[in-house]
Amino acid sequence: MSWYHNRPNINWRNADWMTRVKDQGNTNACWAVAVCDLVEMLHNRQNPDNPMHSPLSAQELIDNYPGSGHVEWAFDYIKTNGIAYEDDYPWRGAPSEKKERTEDQKIFWGVSGFKRIDVLKKIENVVVDHPVVGCFYLTDDFKYCRNSDIQPLFPVVTYDDGSTNQRGHAMVIVGQGNEEHDQYWHVKNSWGEGWGDEGYARLLKSDTTPESAFFPVYYPLIHEEY
Repeated sequence: MSWYHNRPNINWRNADWMTRVKDQGNTNACWAVAVCDLVEMLHNRQNPDNPMHSPLSAQELIDNYPGSGHVEWAFDYIKTNGIAYEDDYPWRGAPSEKKERTEDQKIFWGVSGFKRIDVLKKIENVVVDHPVVGCFYLTDDFKYCRNSDIQPLFPVVTYDDGSTNQRGHAMVIVGQGNEEHDQYWHVKNSWGEGWGDEGYARLLKSDTTPESAFFPVYYPLIHEEY
């Protein structure tokens, strides 16, 4: 395929530092859940003797960006303000009043910055080393994935009112692979284990519909000593 490059097969799904599949429910919080999930993964990967004791609070991100959020905003917030653990700032899904921090509350300060990559070849190289968060432009059909088949990028449909069946959705890219003539991404979603292949899917790389891909992707820089 001309648009993509041959890359090693890699799938971090079964790594010992991989986190459980999360479920964002009927919310638009994919960006917050995916960012927290990736930070947890990479912290666990870098600190095998000190893994995350609780998931991070995606709810804190939602409450600070109640209208709509963005992956880059989420990473910048965590770098600047730290982030609470879900044990202290539990998931509610819908935006609500921000919860004030207490003096004895534990805050995760393990992110020193983040990287933004918008060159496909570099994205493929980074995925060989560790997962990243990307925003895919997908159609509504993707919601009905229920197996490990490679999921195509469905055609975009424009309705009479000008809207389309295409939606931006943030997920964690946990690898890439090849099967016969198809190249694909391994993605970890946040729609629960009942979706896809126990929460994961393989998404086709396409050289004919590059507008359906994702740009850019992000990953956090984790403090080595944290």
